[in-house]
Amino acid sequence: MHLPVTARACWCKIATVLMRASQAPMVWCRICRQERQKDENIYCLYGAGAGFVGRAGCGENAFRLHPRDTAGDRRVLQHNGVSLVYFALGTPGAPVLVMIPSLGRSASDFNELAETAAASGYRVLLVEPRGMRDKGGLDNDRLTLFDLADDVAAITRREQTDRHIVIGHAFGNRVARAYATRHARATRGVVLLAAGGKVAIDPQARTALVRSFWAWMPDGWRRPYVRYGFFADGNEVPGHWMRGWNIPTSQMQIRATRNVPSEDWWSGGRAPLLVVQGMADTIAPPEHTADLLEAEFAGRVSVVRLAKAGRRFCRSSRKRQPARCWILPRCI
Repeated sequence: MHLPVTARACWCKIATVLMRASQAPMVWCRICRQERQKDENIYCLYGAGAGFVGRAGCGENAFRLHPRDTAGDRRVLQHNGVSLVYFALGTPGAPVLVMIPSLGRSASDFNELAETAAASGYRVLLVEPRGMRDKGGLDNDRLTLFDLADDVAAITRREQTDRHIVIGHAFGNRVARAYATRHARATRGVVLLAAGGKVAIDPQARTALVRSFWAWMPDGWRRPYVRYGFFADGNEVPGHWMRGWNIPTSQMQIRATRNVPSEDWWSGGRAPLLVVQGMADTIAPPEHTADLLEAEFAGRVSVVRLAKAGRRFCRSSRKRQPARCWILPRCI
């Protein structure tokens, strides 16, 4: 998980040259400032890299590798001056599943699950976070999780859905619970995939999460971090999980989280909660997530515990994935 000192020093020099060439601000990431103090040989480029992406002429394609295409029909909605992008698939009029992705990730991460659910008779709405398919909606420093939940509500109103199940993966579980809290009447149930948000992340897992975003580094260097943060030992890291890590979007989402107390959204309203817990999740292990929710909201919470699964547990191969993904839309 760690580069030799000489290699780290080499990458620091390269990073410094790139940052100066782009005239991007040499700033330290607020998330990793503590890590920077512990390891003086590694620049934390999580925040500074975002400046480089925005200023360098070839930065966007080279450094913020675009996600794979999202399944379904692409739709755009104007809401409060922001273009909201989402994708719809399945039969109109069928029971609706709304899917919200992880930190700095595209809704295309749900492709296999969404296609399985649509083939099983559901209508699926895949919500792209702000800034994922365009650059809008990222500048408001006062955004909260409830504003992001209202983005979802604007989409469900446009689609004229009545009551629906909201599915959130990782960071998306926060938005899903904020949605269920503010829009309780529209929420039939909430599915939390790799939930979290109340207990601080283990330092090694936090390092893995942050470095997963470093798309300017070689895949061979990043893959161990992506694996440690999201995949259990022995599970392959799909190619689309080595791309599509969006730093500006993730920074907006982090600000939105910090701008509202966790107590305001933690309960997820009054709807039934299904928690799908990977037992090898290093970022949000069971004792920090499923166990807490099960104890606090007994009677409302059902927990599915998946052995040998990390934070990302829906398999990418269609031939192998239905057994694990089919359970999700049918548990509520």
